[in-house]
Amino acid sequence: MVDQQLKEDIIRRLQAGQSRDEIEAALQQAGWEDIDVREAFSQIQREALQQLPVISTVMNFISRMDKKYAHLSAKATIVVLGAFAFSLIVLAIALYALFDPIGINASARDSQREAALVSLQEALAKYFAKEHRYPASLDMLVPSYVSSVPSDPKTKRSYDYKILSDKVNYQLCVNFEVNSVQCVNSYTIGGKIFLDNNGNGQWEQEEEKGYDGALVALHSVRESRGTKVCEIRSEQEGLFVCPVFSTGEYRVELQIPQGYILTSSNPQSVLLSESTVFSQRTGFVTFGIKKLEPLVTSSGSSQSVPTATPIVKE
Repeated sequence: MVDQQLKEDIIRRLQAGQSRDEIEAALQQAGWEDIDVREAFSQIQREALQQLPVISTVMNFISRMDKKYAHLSAKATIVVLGAFAFSLIVLAIALYALFDPIGINASARDSQREAALVSLQEALAKYFAKEHRYPASLDMLVPSYVSSVPSDPKTKRSYDYKILSDKVNYQLCVNFEVNSVQCVNSYTIGGKIFLDNNGNGQWEQEEEKGYDGALVALHSVRESRGTKVCEIRSEQEGLFVCPVFSTGEYRVELQIPQGYILTSSNPQSVLLSESTVFSQRTGFVTFGIKKLEPLVTSSGSSQSVPTATPIVKE
């Protein structure tokens, strides 16, 4: 008798997209006998076929035909029943592929959807890095970032993509068959490097200009050491923007340009959360820097000294 727990484990693995060879190897490693695994597979297939429409009708039809041709010779009976058996096998295979009773085909399609989701996120990040904004539609990714826009393997429709109401981030949704609908949102962390003329660490927008070319690194702090997710240089007016794809706490760190000192804290933390509020999906930080000024010594030589006291890193 086939173990029910073994059957349920095999069905769960099939629905997760594992192949029969992978499942057999895993179960044998877990201590199951090879013959028990094969019997479980056979029973699952028989039960799956019984779920398919018209199978019972066909079986009854064959039974009636068997009685009808009972007077035939053994050879003729074998030929007739062989023809019906072949027709039954072909029909069963077609119905099995069509109705997918234990979800094997659905799991395979979900794997394709997951790969498409990752591919589109990568393409959108590359687009953002060049254009400093996300595209209005996925078609704008072709052909520079993807050769063609992937579509759902079953419905052949494009995946749902839209720019959110904040006009900065996007939402991309995929309708999985085995799992539920999954939507991913982009998040944005940016900031400004400014020349802090008075050294107070506060950006006075009308009086203090930006600094171009400063290197900024963005780290996720989910792990103790942090993982670098973005590295970028400030551009026009000292602005920089990094796209991220998950909520949580991030650390933004400025590499101090040579000949300058910091007047604001470094690094700085940003917390992003699941919210419809724009300010909670988009982080913005400012770094003040001040140029070192030369000091003439008693010997007549000059050296650079800070004109403001730098703030110790957090």
